[in-house]
Amino acid sequence: MTGRLLSEETFGHCKEHANGRLLEWTGDGMSWSSKAWIFSVPLSSVDGKEAFLREVVTPVVALVKLDAQPEAALEGTSAIPFAFPTPSG
Repeated sequence: MTGRLLSEETFGHCKEHANGRLLEWTGDGMSWSSKAWIFSVPLSSVDGKEAFLREVVTPVVALVKLDAQPEAALEGTSAIPFAFPTPSG
C-alpha cells in the first residue's frame, strides 16, 4: 500500500524521510514543530484508542515535542510510504 498526494506537482516541493513514509515541505534546519510535514496510516490500523495513540499521537508528539527524527518517530507504526511519481523521459 502506498499513499498519494492529490497533485503530483507537490512531490517536487517535498523531501522524503523514513523511507518515504514522511514528507516535509519546508524547513531545513528548523525543528519538526516548525516544519510542514505529513504522514499517513491506513484507517484499518486505527481500531481503537490504543491504536490511535500508537499510530497517530505518539509519532506526532515525538516529532513536535521531542524533535525526534522521522525514522524513530514512525518506528512501530503502520505509516505507509508515499508513491513518488517516476520521472518520464
